[in-house]
Amino acid sequence: MANSRERRWRAALLVGGIGLFFATCRGRQSNDIVIGVIAPLTGDAAVYGVAPRNGAELAADELNESGGIQGRNVRLVIEDDRCDAKTGVSAALKLITQDRAVAILGPVCSSVAMTVGAVAN
Repeated sequence: MANSRERRWRAALLVGGIGLFFATCRGRQSNDIVIGVIAPLTGDAAVYGVAPRNGAELAADELNESGGIQGRNVRLVIEDDRCDAKTGVSAALKLITQDRAVAILGPVCSSVAMTVGAVAN
């Protein structure tokens, strides 16, 4: 009997958690166009990630100041790949699945670009 009761509690918690997750996601939706940026911002190759990040931020600011794209603002989500392929793949998956980026700028390092390209494709 206790085993059945425990399963029902677990199922109820799971269903409640899923409902809360979707309610939270629905509340966070915006009309922004999300663009991801993957670049090395820390580690030995960090110097190569500064200019692409700054350029993307400048372009997004200019677009938004001029009215955005068809009235929608561009929102950048910037991820640090540390010039590491595994970290880059994790960043790409986050941008695609969680942030719902419509485009990804970068990566800068070729080793990261080769692995991220397959994921983003």
